[in-house]
Amino acid sequence: MKKVLIIITLFIFISCSNNASEIITEKTDFSGLYKIESIVSTENVDLNDDNISSTNLMNEIPNYFENADYDFIIRNLEKTDPYELLLSIYLPVPNEFIDEDFGLIDYNRYSSFIRINPFSKDKLINEEMEISNSTILNEMVILDNNIIESKSIQIFYDFSTNNWRNLEIKIRYLKLE
Repeated sequence: MKKVLIIITLFIFISCSNNASEIITEKTDFSGLYKIESIVSTENVDLNDDNISSTNLMNEIPNYFENADYDFIIRNLEKTDPYELLLSIYLPVPNEFIDEDFGLIDYNRYSSFIRINPFSKDKLINEEMEISNSTILNEMVILDNNIIESKSIQIFYDFSTNNWRNLEIKIRYLKLE
């Protein structure tokens, strides 16, 4: 009986060790550079004052996406904690100045850095997190090895209403090779 208990204990110990190493391996696969593939609002807005409202914010934010090589970085922080990740998020943020004569808002590249222990192997973030004065990140989900999707609320100026609006947006990031 004593031998059976020792064998069962060893089996449980080995099984737990294998599961932990699988989790670390899976997280390592997600580290790298990502580019915004799509950024979509739940509401139609006119962010570039062309009198055309759309939910596709890539069409509404002029010149922002042409100038960035990457928009999101995931790094493993193995030296401090094998489960800890550093997320570097770069988002288009409208400046405070609105040129009403020419109908133009410039978008700056705002960066935010977050250290996290992922919620699970498929959810990086599962709680509301303020990442700037104008952006609240609600969720970040791993769809597959190359695609991550985030849901957030961000403030944008809508020329169709001439007001600042909180928009629910979904951003899909594609991993760069």
